[in-house]
Amino acid sequence: MNRLSVFTLALGIATASVGQARPPELSKAGARIVALEQAGWTAWKNRDPQWYRENTAAEVVWINSDGITDKAQFLEDLPTDCRVEAFDLADYRVTTETPDLVVLTYTAAQDGICAGKKLPERIRAAVVYVQRNGKWIETLYMETPLAKK
Repeated sequence: MNRLSVFTLALGIATASVGQARPPELSKAGARIVALEQAGWTAWKNRDPQWYRENTAAEVVWINSDGITDKAQFLEDLPTDCRVEAFDLADYRVTTETPDLVVLTYTAAQDGICAGKKLPERIRAAVVYVQRNGKWIETLYMETPLAKK
């Protein structure tokens, strides 16, 4: 599946999920996805590529204000690109689109520098996880800076 198709699918899923009632507590699968995402952020902070090798699809893409990054480029940049001091994830919303596809949205506070630029203090992220062979893996990550209040 090409990047545009993945992006279009994720955008459609995110659009369809807007306004749907969300249960106050995370489901068992939702809690598992949140734990995976937190582990991914910890691996990013620690510049540890192992989590990304094991928990992302070969066709995964990361989208932010700097552009689109594929898995090979991300793994190449991970050891040196960013210096992250701290992060905090909050405001989780888990939408189960199918038994094997989950969309996770959340906000993140972060303190760090990537490619010589200070990271936005707060972002909103959307992540698509799919279940393959009984394992949840990330297939798309997209973020946008939150407007300052």
